[in-house]
Amino acid sequence: FNVTTFPNEQKDNVTKWLAEARATAGVDLYPYFAHRCILAQVYPELSSGLATPGLVTPREVFDRLYFIGQSFVSAWAYDTGDGLVVFDSLDNAAEAENILIPNLKALGFAGTDIKHLVITHEHFDHYGGARWLQDNFHPATYASAAAWESLAAVQNGPLKDKTIAEGDELTVGNVTFKFYETPGHTPGTISAVFSVYDNGVEHKAGFFGGVGFPSAAAAKAQQIASLNRFADLGLEAGVDTVIANH
Repeated sequence: FNVTTFPNEQKDNVTKWLAEARATAGVDLYPYFAHRCILAQVYPELSSGLATPGLVTPREVFDRLYFIGQSFVSAWAYDTGDGLVVFDSLDNAAEAENILIPNLKALGFAGTDIKHLVITHEHFDHYGGARWLQDNFHPATYASAAAWESLAAVQNGPLKDKTIAEGDELTVGNVTFKFYETPGHTPGTISAVFSVYDNGVEHKAGFFGGVGFPSAAAAKAQQIASLNRFADLGLEAGVDTVIANH
């Protein structure tokens, strides 16, 4: 770390404190460590505009597939004809209550329409609102085994419900979601392939569940392998549309 130039730097201390900050951040908070402890110190103007939460008008992106998130992190809702399947739950209970649910209401839905909730990976900006949604609307909630293992240690985290494994399919109404384990961003990241429609014309969507690069070299290598594998799976499935969760 001491190769980085810092204002009024004390090189003997920079490495020490950055190493301690990185250890404290761990895997879950590594992006915030990199943002606040490295980027913001050297490029404050760039840092101030990076990853800033803000409100986004909810909208129908494909037929019956809706964006209901905010400017930094996504949440998606698919109207399957038999209730909503929601991917991710924003940062916390307050955002679930004050952003996600109002966005659904603006589109003509209610929280009670959420029948299934998929947690793409075990970072708080994706599971943070899940417990509130569980407590208030009781959707079936899905995550990978590795994600559930990590989430078990989270205070007021989502209650363990259903486990998604490699190749599992979830059919709700007239939509089938096929899931794949794609570790790297986190050990429990899952991705999905499913059909979407644009004015009635079918397309195949690939939803990769964790795009940010992890901190550890081994995890980076694992993520590259998962990206390459998911790309191959997408080619086999005829994917022509990419959806992300940020």
